Amino acid sequence: MEMKAVLVAGGQGSRLFPFTRYTHKTLLPLHRRPVIDYALATIRRAGIKDITIIGNQFIGQIAQHVGTGLEGENIHYVIEEEPKGVHHALNLARPHVEGSRILIYFSDNIVTYELDKDVQHWKNSSDRARPREIWGGHIW
Repeated sequence: MEMKAVLVAGGQGSRLFPFTRYTHKTLLPLHRRPVIDYALATIRRAGIKDITIIGNQFIGQIAQHVGTGLEGENIHYVIEEEPKGVHHALNLARPHVEGSRILIYFSDNIVTYELDKDVQHWKNSSDRARPREIWGGHIW
């Protein structure tokens, strides 16, 4: 079964204010790269080519940075006009992921854990859901 990713890029970044007054928190630099680049790299290394990014009023900035993605990728953008939680955000992404297995990833998570084996497992699994807590990798 096809595997797609939903990259949740919501939130106001209030703990990072004033840096997030005009810029989404995932576009702030970490080692000279926007944080969202690390999340996208994790998804890409897992072999997922179809990515839906859900964001708030800063989705335009995110779209300007990410663009159409790398060659062979399908990037979709969805705006969440009102913050109503992750469940609501995922429901907005439904038209882009219907009938596929999905990896839900948060755009401000940076991990050293590689998801490729998990993605391969889920492509071939009949299990309905499996939350994954990462052990053994580092979470920043």
